[in-house]
Amino acid sequence: MAPETVPVVRGERAALAGRAVLAAALVLASATLPALGHELPTFPRVRLLSVLEHPWEPASRILGIEVRDPSGRQPVAGAQVFVSGLERERGSAVRLGDHWLAPTPQPGVYQGEVRFPGRGLWDLTVTVRGQYVGEAHFEVAIAGDLPRGVSRGGQPELAFGWRGWMLLLQNWGHLVGFGVWLGTTALALLSPRLPPLAIVVLTWLALAVGVATGFTKMEHGTPVPRGLSLLQWEVPRIFFAREYVFTLAAKHVLILGALLVTAALTREAWRRHPEAPPGRLFRRLLLVNLGIVLAVGGAAAVMGLLHAIVLHFG
Repeated sequence: MAPETVPVVRGERAALAGRAVLAAALVLASATLPALGHELPTFPRVRLLSVLEHPWEPASRILGIEVRDPSGRQPVAGAQVFVSGLERERGSAVRLGDHWLAPTPQPGVYQGEVRFPGRGLWDLTVTVRGQYVGEAHFEVAIAGDLPRGVSRGGQPELAFGWRGWMLLLQNWGHLVGFGVWLGTTALALLSPRLPPLAIVVLTWLALAVGVATGFTKMEHGTPVPRGLSLLQWEVPRIFFAREYVFTLAAKHVLILGALLVTAALTREAWRRHPEAPPGRLFRRLLLVNLGIVLAVGGAAAVMGLLHAIVLHFG
C-alpha cells in the first residue's frame, strides 16, 4: 500500500497549488469591484478656435484647436491631434482623410492645414490621444468657387492590408489555441486510455499558440491607445480601462498557473510507460487544468465586454 500513498499526497499538493492559482486570480480580479462606483469619464475638453482660408490653396483651411483637461482649467500639451470628417449631405460617400495638427508655441493649441475634397457642410471629428483620450465633433461650412467632392457611391474604402491579415491571424490563432487546450483537457478526462504523452504534447502546443498570439494581441489588439506589453501596463484615463487591465492581469496569473500544471503533467507523463494509462495524479492535474482553462475562458468573456465599453467611451 505504500506506493499508493505517494501519488495521493502529490495529487493533493497539486490540487492545492491549482486552487491557490485560481484564488490568486480571483483576488486580482476582485480588485475591480471597488471601481463599480465610477466617476464620470475624464474626456479632454476640445474647442474649435479658428477656421482660416489658406493663402493659395482654395480647397484648404487652417484649423486651430484648443485642448484642455477635463476640468477645462489646464491646457494639454504633448497630445496627438487628428482631424477627419464626412460631408453632411452624402455621409461616408465623401470622406475627409486624416490630417495631423501640430502643436503651436501656445500650450494646448494645435494647428494645421486640412484639405477638403470640395464645397459643402462638413462634419469634422477631432481625435485627441495622449494623457487624455477622446474626440469632439464640429460643423464647418466650405464655400467658394469649388467643385463638389467626388462621391465613392457603392465603393466603400476598406483600409485592409497586411496589418489587417496579421490581426485576423492573431485573433483566430488565439481562439484555436484556447479551443485545442480545452478540447484536449476535456477529452483526456473523458477518455482515460489516451496516451499521457500525446495529451501533454497537444497541451503544450495549444499553450504555445495561445501565449504567442496573446503577446501580440496585447500590443496591437487592446482598446488602449498605446497598447500593452509585459513591461508596459499603463492604465489610460478611459472609462473601464482599469477593469480591463486588471482582468487581463488576472488572466496572466491563470496562464502562469496553467504552465506550471502542464509542467507537472509533463513530468508525470515522462515517468510513466508510453502505453500505460494515466495515473491518479495525472488525472487530478487534468482536473486542475480544466478549472484553469474554464477560468481563462470566463476572463476572456469579461474582457470582451470591457473591450467594447472602453472602445465606446474612448
